[in-house]
Amino acid sequence: KNLLKMVHNYHPQISFVSFVRLVRWSYLHDNWFRLNTDGSSLGNPGVGGLVRNSLGKFIKGFLGSCGHTTSLHAELLAISHGFIMA
Repeated sequence: KNLLKMVHNYHPQISFVSFVRLVRWSYLHDNWFRLNTDGSSLGNPGVGGLVRNSLGKFIKGFLGSCGHTTSLHAELLAISHGFIMA
C-alpha cells in the first residue's frame, strides 16, 4: 500500500524521449494470466493495460488519464492500476 501511495505522489522533472518498440504475444503455461500495461506522458497522457489468459484471450482491461507527468511515472501508474485491477 505504501508503494502505491509513493507511485501516485511521485512528481519528477519532465523530459521527452520518443522510440518505437515492437511487441508480440508469447503463449504462457496453462492456467496462467499475463498483465500487459503501458503508460505515456506525451500528447494525451494516459495509462492502460489488459489481462489475457494462457491462450491469449482477453479477460479484462483498463485505461485512464494520468495528467502532465514523466514517462516513468506514467508506466508506474499503469502497473499499479493493473495490479489493483487484477
